[in-house]
Amino acid sequence: MTLLRQTTSANVAEIKQAQATLQEAEKQPGFCIRLLQMLGKLVSQQAQQSPSQMQQVVLENPVLLAGGIFFKNYIKKFYGVEESNVKEDERNLIKENLVELMMRAPSKLQAQLSAALEEIASLDFPDHWQGLLPQLKESLEKHPQHRPVILESMDTIFRVSFVDQIRSNELMRSVKYVVDNFAKEHLAVTKLVAGTAEGSGTSKLQRSLLVEKHDGGRPFFPRRSAVVHF
Repeated sequence: MTLLRQTTSANVAEIKQAQATLQEAEKQPGFCIRLLQMLGKLVSQQAQQSPSQMQQVVLENPVLLAGGIFFKNYIKKFYGVEESNVKEDERNLIKENLVELMMRAPSKLQAQLSAALEEIASLDFPDHWQGLLPQLKESLEKHPQHRPVILESMDTIFRVSFVDQIRSNELMRSVKYVVDNFAKEHLAVTKLVAGTAEGSGTSKLQRSLLVEKHDGGRPFFPRRSAVVHF
């Protein structure tokens, strides 16, 4: 925590020294888990605060945001590297706890954790992260106030996972998995957004744009055609 605090210092020399020390520390096994646990502890300490107070905590305690940025950058730097220090048990722990922490985090930290989640999902979803979709579905039910960030994350995950890929039987099975396991929730969210927009007196065009904006999680289909057998 001290090193992260030093990265937010006004002293340039102190910042450089802290960054160099962190770059050495990140090479050690377990570093990412310890960082995630530290962020979870800091967020838990503020659990009794109101939402507005939690946002003020981020402004007053830049360690939270610095830690989130460092975690995101660590994931982008090391997670997809085959011979990295992120071992299989650590990867599983990250995937088991990241969504839950993202739901508890204040918005600025939440954005960094969401970016890390999207990076991991682009590599592991769905075959090596089958718990992700159930976690996100549960979060939609338990944390409706976080619906935008959840849907935006799902939108990115599905687009990266499907739309730019060459169509194949294996890929279409993954698409089918998403459709089978998320169509109900996707329809419910779309109806909710459309109904809210209609009740607010918006025009038909405005309602269409609003639904499209909140239409995260739509399972994009790959662009190239192929014969598919389910």
